[in-house]
Amino acid sequence: SICFFVRPRAISFSKTKYKTSTGSWKNRVFDNQFAFNIEGGYKPNSLYEFSLRWIYAGGTPTTPIDVNQSRLSNSTVFDVSKINTERNNDYHSLNIRFDRRFNYEKSNLVFYLSIWNVYNQKNVASQFWNGDTQKVETIYQWSTLPVFGVEYEF
Repeated sequence: SICFFVRPRAISFSKTKYKTSTGSWKNRVFDNQFAFNIEGGYKPNSLYEFSLRWIYAGGTPTTPIDVNQSRLSNSTVFDVSKINTERNNDYHSLNIRFDRRFNYEKSNLVFYLSIWNVYNQKNVASQFWNGDTQKVETIYQWSTLPVFGVEYEF
């Protein structure tokens, strides 16, 4: 029989802060505020499966770079008076996966090909001061990434 499945995997809302020694409250580094992911797929039979997972999360807090001080020192200098007051853009990514299953009497062997970040979203990892260009530059997380693997289930 043919099987389609869709399942919301997680929806979360949060606010994570910490209190400084001076009594002020600051956002924690991983305070996305919300995250959502959904997963679905298609199983035409017991040997093959195609699935996808879409992830969306709020942008993480970030401390802005002090451009003037970075230029003077020719290195990254963060504006510590504004710790985690800005946010990176929201994060989102679509991952797809194709499985080929080999069923044995008491176990299964699964070969898979997965492609992460299918539409090549540029999700921010961090920023730094580039002394050569004299600009704030962004480092992005991985672009589209193929992942091959084998799983043994028993």
